[in-house]
Amino acid sequence: MGAAMKTIGVIGAGQLGLMLAEEAHKLGARVVTLDPAADAPAARVADGHIVAAYDDGAALEELCRRSDVVTYEFENVPGEVLIPLVKRYNIPQGFQPLYDSQDRLREKCNAVAHGLRTPRFAPADDRPSLEAAVREAGGFPCVFKTRTLGYDGHGQVVLRSEEDMAKVEPYFGRPGIVEEFVAFDFEASAIVVGDGRETVCFPVGRNVHRDGILDLSVVPAEIPDALRDRIVSESRRFMQECGYRGILAIEYFVKGDEIYFNEMAPRPHNSGHWTIEGCTTNQFRELARYLLGMPLEEPRLVAPTVMKNILGRDLAAAEAIAREGREARLPLLEDFLIASNYAGFAFGTAGCAAVHAMSYPLGGKYHVPHGESNYAMFTGVLKNYMEIKQDGELAVMNHYLAELLGCGVPEVYDRLEDLLNQILPKKPLHAYGVTEADLEEFTRSVMETQGRLMGNNFVPLDAARVLKIYTELY
Repeated sequence: MGAAMKTIGVIGAGQLGLMLAEEAHKLGARVVTLDPAADAPAARVADGHIVAAYDDGAALEELCRRSDVVTYEFENVPGEVLIPLVKRYNIPQGFQPLYDSQDRLREKCNAVAHGLRTPRFAPADDRPSLEAAVREAGGFPCVFKTRTLGYDGHGQVVLRSEEDMAKVEPYFGRPGIVEEFVAFDFEASAIVVGDGRETVCFPVGRNVHRDGILDLSVVPAEIPDALRDRIVSESRRFMQECGYRGILAIEYFVKGDEIYFNEMAPRPHNSGHWTIEGCTTNQFRELARYLLGMPLEEPRLVAPTVMKNILGRDLAAAEAIAREGREARLPLLEDFLIASNYAGFAFGTAGCAAVHAMSYPLGGKYHVPHGESNYAMFTGVLKNYMEIKQDGELAVMNHYLAELLGCGVPEVYDRLEDLLNQILPKKPLHAYGVTEADLEEFTRSVMETQGRLMGNNFVPLDAARVLKIYTELY
């Protein structure tokens, strides 16, 4: 059967499943998903969707029957339910990487067995075993974690003294683990895809966390080449020795020239979303290529990249401004300044385009602040891009924006303006004093002096189109 006729079954239909489905479609494959939620993100783009619990054996069987190959999009799918299925259906990753990653103690023991250095650790299920585990981990400070279902800092307690041990008592009755507190310099992550014969590894990223949750990934990680090569080689070797197939993300603590295995995930990873724009191929595409039996592509970094992890709390902040008015932005100014700084990094790497170019005449002649003059052009330029070209990366971005804003794709920029207007009300150009005669003058200026920026446009814009945009914004 050719790749164009294959169907990939995905257990889970969240954001990761959606991104995998999009890449699978580009490779000519169909996608069927299974998820308890009827309106899960991936269900919106999948060719079929089964609404069922992850441990529903009959539903999983149906997914397998409807698919040529089956994978999973997150590690909390019960590994045991796959055991009878892997013998009868094509689940090439098997249950083992899923099973190994679902228990922190099992995960750490497996890493040690295959030659990776970890923080010292010991199980802790009650007060006596907690006290023994603290000693085994080297004393205070150390970290208690639940062995299962913990993520993004949930189910974790930092123990700095004997008094802190009382904080663990609510977790007694659940399997736990105590780990040595490693005062690491930073966390790095490696994402590896392998088919049993070869493995490819994405550039190593440096992760920055806020409140225990990934905030930024910076690629390439600014570390010595020898250390970066060691992270890559150890990750490849570990995957091969464990017999894992498909995709594997490994997080390491980096302290000086030492690396410590922290945890792994046998799925696309949130620290790897940058690969969509920052690499010649991305983590979802390579997983899809593996599942479809296609040769893997060795990824290459396109340009230094910074990824910002935007969460619901970030959107909540924007909604608070929309609800409460401009004064609500004041407690958030630090975040805005940080965002502005990283936007500068992005602009320095990728370059600016028509929005930036067309803002200069307005700012120069009428002394409009640069940020405000860019906002005056923003949605006008983007709407015209979409008039000219309906597909491509801008369409992908609009799809995500539509999901975040809870609207249809055609209304994306109107809704975005409604939100941004709570921070800085958008004005028509005539409100700045711009005259109709200025519009042609602005157009000439852009076309004659801003070729460097206009060369970066999503689609080419000629003088007639630039004048059209100015006229619509007037």
